[in-house]
Amino acid sequence: MTGDEVVRIEKVSKRYLMGSVEVHALREVDLSIKTGEFVAVMGPSGSGKSTLMNIIGLLDRPDGGYYRLQGQDVSQADDDQRSDLRSRFIGFIFQNFNLLPRVTADRNVALPFAYRRDKKFDIEAKCHSALQAMGVAERAGHLPSQLSGGERQRVAIARALAGAPALILADEPTGNLDQTTGDEIIRLLRHIADEGRTIIMVTHDPRLAAATDRIVRMMDGWIKS
Repeated sequence: MTGDEVVRIEKVSKRYLMGSVEVHALREVDLSIKTGEFVAVMGPSGSGKSTLMNIIGLLDRPDGGYYRLQGQDVSQADDDQRSDLRSRFIGFIFQNFNLLPRVTADRNVALPFAYRRDKKFDIEAKCHSALQAMGVAERAGHLPSQLSGGERQRVAIARALAGAPALILADEPTGNLDQTTGDEIIRLLRHIADEGRTIIMVTHDPRLAAATDRIVRMMDGWIKS
């Protein structure tokens, strides 16, 4: 692990209106994630975990404060810039896999390249390599409905890895899996982190968090540790 920062958040705030009530989802949050760190984000429902991940993933904008991704201030990037930054720098792993049901595994893995100008041959090679690394290359031509839950999540991880992003965001990546399959997925993520990838994972499971390098605990929009 190097000392370079992938994520630097300074005094980031986010508010939402729920009817006439103003909800403070994040309250001047500071956070630094270094290259190669595997970080768990934990906290009860409503603590701000999802809002924090949405801002880090460039799916939402902060109301105040600064967010630097790979040293670049991206706090107020416009929609086109955010799409481009996501495709180049961020890979996503979701609890519900988020695979397109009518698209084969290899085509799902290729989706992050939609906003990039990589050559078709390079894209195919990168997708095959990612599927192979996840042990599901032989399932490349199968639809998600033809895959087990564990295979779907492996395909989802391959999709996150294929574009060689600086940062991987994982939202409850074992939430829809049985314990044995979930253990396999967390071992895969640990291996990916050990190879130098930066991973931020939201989880409610202390057992999963124990596999990470550091735990960030949230409560009422604050980072407590």
